[in-house]
Amino acid sequence: MENKKLVKVVGGKRGADEMDIHVDQMQDRVKLNESEDQFAYVERYEMKELLSGIMSIQQTSANFMIRLDHQGNTLDSLKKDIHGKNGIENRLQLVQEQANDVTYDVTELTENQCKMQREVDRMRDYIIRLEQKIHSQNEKINELSSKSMESNVIISGVQDSRDENLGMVLNSVFKKELELTETQMNEIRISKFNRMGQFSEKQKSPRPILVQFSDSTHRDAIMRAVYKLKEKKSPIRISQQLPDAKREQRVRLYEVQSAYAKKNIASVIKRDRLIFSNGTAYRDKTGGRPQAAEILVPDEDTKDFACGDIVEDNGVVQEGSEDDDEYSAGRAILRMLRDNNTTNAMVLVSRWYASKIGSKRFVHYGNTGLSAVNRLGK
Repeated sequence: MENKKLVKVVGGKRGADEMDIHVDQMQDRVKLNESEDQFAYVERYEMKELLSGIMSIQQTSANFMIRLDHQGNTLDSLKKDIHGKNGIENRLQLVQEQANDVTYDVTELTENQCKMQREVDRMRDYIIRLEQKIHSQNEKINELSSKSMESNVIISGVQDSRDENLGMVLNSVFKKELELTETQMNEIRISKFNRMGQFSEKQKSPRPILVQFSDSTHRDAIMRAVYKLKEKKSPIRISQQLPDAKREQRVRLYEVQSAYAKKNIASVIKRDRLIFSNGTAYRDKTGGRPQAAEILVPDEDTKDFACGDIVEDNGVVQEGSEDDDEYSAGRAILRMLRDNNTTNAMVLVSRWYASKIGSKRFVHYGNTGLSAVNRLGK
């Protein structure tokens, strides 16, 4: 009986040991399970972070794809704008074609301009030659007119009436106004005479009388007695008949003579010259009507205008001007000097061609010359 209890006791202790072992194993298992749970928790956390990163990458990829699609649409639109109908490429091609057309037109216009310039040059040369011929013909005509008029005189200021006896009128003028003797009257031979123009009751002045003598000697006999008209202060004037060109020249000489007379400088007109009391002759350097060659031939870049007004010891004034082919430019400066009583001066004005200033340029010429003289005077 004791053996049986011992066994049981032993058996009981063994069972307890087994239980302890089982408990330890269970604890180990619990610890192992707890360790496994912690590892799984970490693993799940890391997996969650990984999944979150993957989702973020996917979202970024999706946004990038959307942007790529947008860029693709933009590129497609640009391609349409460049290569499509009425796109940039077509418009550039159209502009290039238009530029080619313009270049062709410009080339054609340049060629036409060159042709026109050659025509203008030929026309200019023709006009210059034609004017030279006309000038030569006019000189011949004036010479012939002068010869045909050299025995003629024009009498103005003689009272006019419709039924007058012109022969008796001329006799009265020669006898009473010129105080010619019967002998002188008988020696004078007149070829013909007549009033110039038609009579009118409304005319303001008497018509001039044209008298043609048989030769110039008889005309000279009349002209030698003309001074008596001035002495008597008669309204009658007798002058030699001249062609228009020479008459205009004579009018200019009378104007110059009148200007000198205001300065108490005596002078006399002999033929086509103004002679001073010391025997010197006035030289007109103011120029005449511009010629075609002066107008049509291109000007240089500058023009020089000069004038001078010199008073000699005997009181005679020597003056003149140079236009440098610009009609009356030098005369404008000379006139300015006269108006301001400037003497003993030589003035040179240069003009540089930069723009057109019109007719007022002549005022500028005169003012510039006068300003230079005034500055030197100071």
